[in-house]
Amino acid sequence: MMFGGAIKKNIIRDILKQEATNVSGVNTTAEIDSKSSNDDHSVSRTDTSSDSETETETETASETETASETASESESASEPASESESDICVATLGTTNSQEQHHYYAFADNELEYQLDEFAESHPDVKEYKLVIYQINANPNTPPFLEFLLYHSKIDHTDNHLSVCQFPYYQHHQKLHIRNETDAIMNKLFTRKYRYKGYFYREDQECYVFYEVRYVNKHPELLSLRDHWHWVTTPEIIYYQKYVNLPIDVGIVDLFHIYPTIGILQSTTVVRERRNRRAFAYTHIELPTILYYGSDICYAENTARYGLKREPIVSRYGPFYYFTTLEKSFYWACYHFPTSHQTKDADSKKIRKSVNGGISRYAVFTKRMKTVFVDDDFDVDDVKKFVERKNVFQPKINEHRNNQEEYSSGDYDSVYSYGYEWTENYDTIYNGYYHINAPLLPVWCVCDHNNFTLLSYYEVKMVDGASSLLPALYDSEFTKYNIL
Repeated sequence: MMFGGAIKKNIIRDILKQEATNVSGVNTTAEIDSKSSNDDHSVSRTDTSSDSETETETETASETETASETASESESASEPASESESDICVATLGTTNSQEQHHYYAFADNELEYQLDEFAESHPDVKEYKLVIYQINANPNTPPFLEFLLYHSKIDHTDNHLSVCQFPYYQHHQKLHIRNETDAIMNKLFTRKYRYKGYFYREDQECYVFYEVRYVNKHPELLSLRDHWHWVTTPEIIYYQKYVNLPIDVGIVDLFHIYPTIGILQSTTVVRERRNRRAFAYTHIELPTILYYGSDICYAENTARYGLKREPIVSRYGPFYYFTTLEKSFYWACYHFPTSHQTKDADSKKIRKSVNGGISRYAVFTKRMKTVFVDDDFDVDDVKKFVERKNVFQPKINEHRNNQEEYSSGDYDSVYSYGYEWTENYDTIYNGYYHINAPLLPVWCVCDHNNFTLLSYYEVKMVDGASSLLPALYDSEFTKYNIL
């Protein structure tokens, strides 16, 4: 049976207490408790270590330090937590499904220089320093990935002017100590632990100062795009070049394109061990795809607390989890809510005015993905069986099918919606946007709930007083949605 650190400590204390009552000259219980508390204090260390200590740390020492911190935190977890310890932090050195695999940030470990003060003295012409503040999202249910803290100044919906998201920056004066100044900025931004990692200088261009913030695993909260600070993922910087609908600074996009390892975590696996020496294999960890789920704001709030539920059995690819792009998620959030007195075709494109819409932002790991095309071959008999079963669950929506003597194929019938055999070889199934007789939205269907995690959710304002802010009928070309 395995015991935690706190249980082992209590057992040792009980043994020593018994020996103290039987053997003279042995430390008393009070002395033992005093020594134990002193030992605990010496093991526990903060992330804000001195420059000389951090400079002389080797890779093995760093792993030992992290392990010590984790052990110390696990021992104290069984005791009542103080106010400063209410948020339990996840260690930077995390593990995947196998205990032999660890993730680490190779760019920060291998490409950064450490002595920022010496650089500032030798480069008096460099006045502006960009702060690259990142955290490693170590949610236990998904692979780890990086998030970078970006800043934007304002949003003006009157003229559709959206300020760009950018790295926070610091204007340096030669008479000031640059590390003290940047650390002071971090102290104003965060109450949780952080660590200075080094700096990266692009010759004759810009200097980037890297800080890692300890990740805290907690339930996502309702966010507003009017806030100035946002955690942005690597795919949003490289591929989408925007955070939700806020554009990202071109300089940041170029930096990640020129040095792509800035946004990637690596996994280390022990492949051989001989005579206390280990050989490692290094592989990149998959980047998540940032996708969205649209609903009303009440459903979005419940999803943030209790998790996303499966779609009905009559859904296109089966009773699994569905996501789409930001642009198409507004259809789900603002229009696709049929009522009892209206038909699906008449109501699915009509705006809903009872409650505001909600947009949920997810990090989805597609892993093995199957792509579906409109011209894929399928067995008509198998799809007919699916349609007949669908009529049982939704007779009103498919009432016109029941009156037909023979099955007639629809525009987007698919064999994948019947047997679900795709789940045996794939984790995700995807179809793009098609428009033949009826539009088909781009959809990613994920069969395992461990392959996605909610990052944030937002409220979409639909009505201002008695006037509507959206078209009465859904228009795929309309983009002026008011995200609060």
